[in-house]
Amino acid sequence: MAKKSASQTKKGKTAAKKSASKTSASKKPASKKATPKTSASKKPSGQKAASKKSTSKKTQQKSAAGKKKNTSSRTTQKKTAASRKSSTGKTTRRSTPQNTGKKPQPAPAKKTFSAYRILLFVLIAAALAIGAYIWFHTTGDKDVIGHHPTEQAKIPIKTQAFKKKMGMASPLPPGKNAPAHEKTEMHPAPEPEAKPASTNCRPAVAIIIDDMGRRKDMAEKFFSLDARFTYSILPYARYHREIAQSAAQKGYQVMLHLPMEPNEYPEIDPGPGALLTCMTPDERIRQLKTDLAAVPYIEGVNNHMGSKMTTMFPQMNQIFTVLKEQGLFFIDSRTTAASQCRSSARLFQLPFAERDVFLDHVPSRQAIVKRIEELINIAEINGSAIGIGHPHQITYEVLAEKVAEINRRVRLVPASELVR
Repeated sequence: MAKKSASQTKKGKTAAKKSASKTSASKKPASKKATPKTSASKKPSGQKAASKKSTSKKTQQKSAAGKKKNTSSRTTQKKTAASRKSSTGKTTRRSTPQNTGKKPQPAPAKKTFSAYRILLFVLIAAALAIGAYIWFHTTGDKDVIGHHPTEQAKIPIKTQAFKKKMGMASPLPPGKNAPAHEKTEMHPAPEPEAKPASTNCRPAVAIIIDDMGRRKDMAEKFFSLDARFTYSILPYARYHREIAQSAAQKGYQVMLHLPMEPNEYPEIDPGPGALLTCMTPDERIRQLKTDLAAVPYIEGVNNHMGSKMTTMFPQMNQIFTVLKEQGLFFIDSRTTAASQCRSSARLFQLPFAERDVFLDHVPSRQAIVKRIEELINIAEINGSAIGIGHPHQITYEVLAEKVAEINRRVRLVPASELVR
């Protein structure tokens, strides 16, 4: 009974405390720190320790979570601030003006011309130009031509004066109203006289006489012909200097007939001063320069024999190098179909041409006449041709008979006019 009374007294105390706390709570606002300790007083000591440990762990976890949230919120605040700065950029500098109570005035609009305005302007300008042109011509006619009968009689004179003023003067046709000093008779214009056909329309032919220098009398015979031949002289013939000088004085073109190695060498000798394939480049060039200096008044070169030398591309390049330096042209005698002279001349841009016909390869009258006719036919087809003859008696006689016909059908020109 004593225990029951004690517990009842305890219950009465607790109830009194609860009523007191309620009255105090009604009077004062409740705070988080002022928590009732009744629950803790009821629990035993072991349970109190466990509850303390659990509450301490919970508070630590809450504090760690709070720290993480604080750090994350700080980083997010920094990022948002940086993004605001970057997004605003120049706009923050260009801050809007403060509202001073005045309305912002709109910016003046740019003046733009539309396509319709430009088209309208062009049409107006064209109309003004046409109107000015019509007004000018109508007023000019009114000023010159009157409507009075006395003025109408002077219309032709005034129109003529107006045309003279405007640069459109033309002779008045004869009539009653034309003045006496301006009456002219109309005559048909005379037809232009037919001009004679130009001699330059004939084809050009160059005839080269090779192997000159051995016989002075034969050279004089060819010089006596009424023909503009070209003479090619051997470098070390007996009369090479005298014949070259005589030909130059008479106005004929002089060439060097350069000896070169044939395929039949040494059975067939091309003569002194020949260029051989066995020579070194220095020997060949030295011999070539000596041959060129031996004959005066030369303007070009053609080969004597050379059926082997002209097929050698490197050797011909060496020869043409010297000819190019001295300003000479070269005509290939075409002693072989395998000649490399044309390609070598193109390489060095050397003035060059080829022989078309040998006139006296067969030394007979009939053969030479036939070859002359062939030469003329080639010239008529191609516009030009080159023939080569030799100082033989039969060649001289046939050319003497045919020279008049040759001059009538073609133009005999120096060889230099046919090189390209």
